[in-house]
Amino acid sequence: RARGTAVLLPAGADPAPTGHTWQAWFLDGGEPRPADTFGTGGGGEVLAGLPAAATAVAVTLEPEGGSDAPTTDPVVTYALPA
Repeated sequence: RARGTAVLLPAGADPAPTGHTWQAWFLDGGEPRPADTFGTGGGGEVLAGLPAAATAVAVTLEPEGGSDAPTTDPVVTYALPA
């Protein structure tokens, strides 16, 4: 948190269907903020730009290239440590 980053480890996640991508979002009680799109290659994804008020990271399935706002419900939400 002090470095303004979070790390997402998408272990066990299936690859996104053709024409789609996984996208992470920072949640801070207001509108979700895009964090990054990612694959499931087994490595960790560094999510830069962690808002100070963020309490969680959510993951959605989005059109290829990502979205400015979520177009689907989160498949998973991870609480961030304080």
